[in-house]
This record gives sequence, structure tokens and C-alpha cells, in this order.
Amino acid sequence: MTGFRLAYGGAQEYFGITPDLTTLGKIIGGGLPMGAYGGRRDIMEMVAPAEPMYQAGTLSGNLLAMTAGIHMLKRLRQPGTYEYLDKTTKELTNGILEAGKKTGHAMCGGYISGLFGFFFTKNPSTISRTRRRVMQRSLENFSEECWKVCILHHLNSRLVLPA
Repeated sequence: MTGFRLAYGGAQEYFGITPDLTTLGKIIGGGLPMGAYGGRRDIMEMVAPAEPMYQAGTLSGNLLAMTAGIHMLKRLRQPGTYEYLDKTTKELTNGILEAGKKTGHAMCGGYISGLFGFFFTKNPSTISRTRRRVMQRSLENFSEECWKVCILHHLNSRLVLPA
């Protein structure tokens, strides 16, 4: 999910880690259908033609997606891109939290570079099952209000609330 939102080298660069395997979804195709993966030599040597795991896809090497991905990567390399992303994400997150609080919702949240999130509670670490149901209704109400004022957003049907 992080793609290039945190850094040009992804979350692994941002947090200074070396993963066993990296997967990238449509971000690698500039938002078009595409995917890529890479990892340690011992893992990648398990993929054909070196070993028996076969990998192929209908859109593998799609020219349009590859071109869009290259241009997206060039744009991310431009000076100030991540500073601007951080600034606008901070403004968006603070605006959502402020609007929620102004309308009487208990909310908290935060952001890291181009990633943000919020919860309909004052403290997300202490949420009971009943409170989760209330938070789900609050999220649904919030979503309806966003559509009324033409805020485009995406709510994942697999919304995961904190444990």
C-alpha cells in the first residue's frame, strides 16, 4: 500500500529496512494495471526460467502502463516532490480532523508523508467491539457527508479498525 508515498525507495528506504520481498501494485504503472516484485537472490532464483515457479500475466510489460510508470518515477525524482506531498497531506489530515471535531465527532489521526488515516475515537488503542460498531456507523455517515459536498474519496470495503 505504501508504494512511493513515503520515499522514492518506498517504505523500505523511509524506515531503513531490507525486505525479503518487495511487491508493487498499480503505482509501478503510474496508476494503470501493473504489478512488480523483486527480492533476495535466493527467492528470485525460484522463478522461471531458473526454477519451477512460473509467473506470467496478461498485462506483463504493457507499453502504456510501463510508459506511465516511467513518467511517474521521473516526476517523483524532481526536487521538492516529497516535501510538497508531506505539506499537502498534513493540510488534508489536519483539515479532516478539524472538520470532524467542529461537527462534534471524537476523532484522532495522523500522517506520514503521503499516507494518512483517522479514527472516530479519541484514543484508537482502547476500542471495544461496541465502539467499533459505532465507529463503523460514524465512518459511513462521514462518507455520505463527503459525497454530499463532492469530496472524492475511496473507502476500502475491507476497512480494518485497530484491535
